[in-house]
Order: sequence, then structure tokens, then C-alpha cells
Amino acid sequence: MHRGRHTLPGPPLADELLSGRHTLPGRHTLPGQPPPVFPGEPPPAFDGEIRDALRYEKGLAVKAVLVLAVLAVIVILRTLYFALERQGNR
Repeated sequence: MHRGRHTLPGPPLADELLSGRHTLPGRHTLPGQPPPVFPGEPPPAFDGEIRDALRYEKGLAVKAVLVLAVLAVIVILRTLYFALERQGNR
């Protein structure tokens, strides 16, 4: 019975032995070897790229908020216009 075996690099779960079939596809670990280590932070070479991507995403968020604000103003003005027009026809 398969109970969701450990498939990520790192220490095995308490009841599992570390073998090549319990690692990511294409990554085989021999018994006694430590599993591959993935650093927690990106290399410094990507700092500028990450900063640019974050600035771009913030710009998109600001534009989305502005579009929603303009849309809200249009809906409010349109509602007021038709409400006033309707009152004038009575």
C-alpha cells in the first residue's frame, strides 16, 4: 500500500529509508550520501532581476487600482445621471 512516500530532497521521514526511488525524478541519492541541498536564497546575480520584476508587479497593481477607481466613478456618475433624469421626467 502506497502511503505518500517522501519524494522531496532532504532527510527521509522517520519510517523511510533514503534511496534513489524516494527522491525527485532524475535525482538519485546513494545510501550514505546526503541528499542534494537547495539554498534558501537566490544567488546575488538575480537580485537586480528580482527587483525589476517586483517593481513591474507593483506598477501593475497600482494600474489595476486606478482602473477600478475610475470604473467606480463612472458607475456612480452614471447612476446619479439616470436618477436625476428620472426625477425630472416625473
